Amino acid sequence: MKKWAIIFCFVLSLTTISAQDSNYVRQVLSELTSDKMCGRGYAYKGDSIAAHYLREQFKQMGVNPLVDNYYQNYTFSVHAIEGATLLKINGVELKPFNDYRMYAYGDRNFFPNATVNYANLKPSLSLNVVDLLDSAKLNKIARQNRADLFHPKYECIFVDATNYSTEDKELDKKVKTLLRVLSSANLLHCRILLAKVPELNTYSVLRAEQESPYFFVECSASKMPKKVKKIDVQCSTRYYKDYPTQNVCAKIQGTTDTMIVFTAHYDHLGMMGDKVVFHGAHDNGSGTSAVMDLARYYKQNPGKYTMVFMLFSGEEAGLKGSAYAVKHPLIDFNKVKLLVNIDMFCGGDEGFMVVNGESEQTKPYYDKLCRLNDKWHAVSAIQHRPNVANSDHWFFSKHCPAIFIYTMGQRYGGYHAPEDDCQSCGLEHYNDLFRLITSMVED
Repeated sequence: MKKWAIIFCFVLSLTTISAQDSNYVRQVLSELTSDKMCGRGYAYKGDSIAAHYLREQFKQMGVNPLVDNYYQNYTFSVHAIEGATLLKINGVELKPFNDYRMYAYGDRNFFPNATVNYANLKPSLSLNVVDLLDSAKLNKIARQNRADLFHPKYECIFVDATNYSTEDKELDKKVKTLLRVLSSANLLHCRILLAKVPELNTYSVLRAEQESPYFFVECSASKMPKKVKKIDVQCSTRYYKDYPTQNVCAKIQGTTDTMIVFTAHYDHLGMMGDKVVFHGAHDNGSGTSAVMDLARYYKQNPGKYTMVFMLFSGEEAGLKGSAYAVKHPLIDFNKVKLLVNIDMFCGGDEGFMVVNGESEQTKPYYDKLCRLNDKWHAVSAIQHRPNVANSDHWFFSKHCPAIFIYTMGQRYGGYHAPEDDCQSCGLEHYNDLFRLITSMVED
């Protein structure tokens, strides 16, 4: 009886350790996705609030800094929408994000802190989006507005992007490409461009370093009247020429200098005004929390390899943090056995994807993952795809073996949406994913 009691307690302790890992990830994720992090973007320095929290977690674990005070500091140019946003069309107030999405820009010379606050503004020009595909028409409007940048002839331009046939695939592609360009590039040299679109595009800060005193608003066609008579719009943006940010880096020394590197980006989209917070649980609070859990695990279970943990800012703005980390390396790439980048780690009902899993250097690790999964039936599927510049592994893959892992299938709250919060992030498969990754990097 005593023997069975001992065995039962041992099994229970293993279960408890596993549950504690998942609980720790949920704890970190809850902090990273809280409103006080301001979406971990550049409005109200949300990225720096998150970086401070992550650095303190490393300190509490007793994990050593890879660089002085854990921070690899750098700068890049970026905009941040701070303060109230408002959009009324014909007197009816619309809901931010669900009904409209706003992109706001300034420049270093004349409008570093650009603001629009218009009441009863009438569009000075209304266009069909197809008209703008005619470069002659587009350039004519641009020339007229460039004549006086402070008082453009067409200050507010309305573009209808719904009255063309989407069955014409080539035309549809051109229109969507044009709208993406207009969301950041002020081709018409107006102050405000309001676009009526059949479906709102995925929100992004990818081109947030663009310089132009310009406000682009896309509005769902279902929320707009047939004729726009007047608009009320309010928004403020701050342009940071050299915004100070940081990568957060730590390490656990092994018995050798050969390194396993775990990376994730901790930044997200921030805020769209004072009402919309992009919590970023799936993208990428989940991957950041997993890296923190790996640090916690290897601190308790040090081994042969030196474990390096690098958490990047600036990913959503265009892989800024990882690009800087490669140009100003803190590690010897020749000593890296494998770099594992984790980005979007909620859910996993359909397994996970390994990006760059078929190169000569990384295929042995992908094959090992598949063998382990065949043995354990941990996840429903493991797939691979060619290398692509879609996350922070990209620049490192030119210098050392590097893969990017993301989950497939639910449960998560959406992509680049305020609903991507902690509560919506499923961790049902987390312990199995964790076991596969740690077993993959072991000899």
